[in-house]
Amino acid sequence: MRTIANLKGAEFFRATYNIVEEVEKFNNTTGLMAIWKKRPTYTGNETEEEKFAIMREQVKKNWREMLKSALHTNAEATYSFVMCLFVLEDDESEPEGIDMFYHALDLITDERVITFFTKLLKSGLLDIAA
Repeated sequence: MRTIANLKGAEFFRATYNIVEEVEKFNNTTGLMAIWKKRPTYTGNETEEEKFAIMREQVKKNWREMLKSALHTNAEATYSFVMCLFVLEDDESEPEGIDMFYHALDLITDERVITFFTKLLKSGLLDIAA
């Protein structure tokens, strides 16, 4: 099994384009960026400690909502996104269950991959704004 991190030549560019398309579709379907941006409502009378506690609770709610959207409500979109990160050889089958998740996590937490997609975002070639 290969990933974008070890593709060469034109195959790399095609895979990158497919991933960009899939990321945009994934975000539009799951709404993760919109959920991520949700902020709490303050009364204006909170102390700094209270504001921190309210924000912390909002972050917890956002994470729960994001997980539900990605792993339950829109599981098919998440699966499609994860699988676009891999290139299977003819004799290989798709990674299953926890193996699929581990392979995806290894890839999306790789420093070079993060830097690459961060640069795509900054360039405007990848748009996931909510």
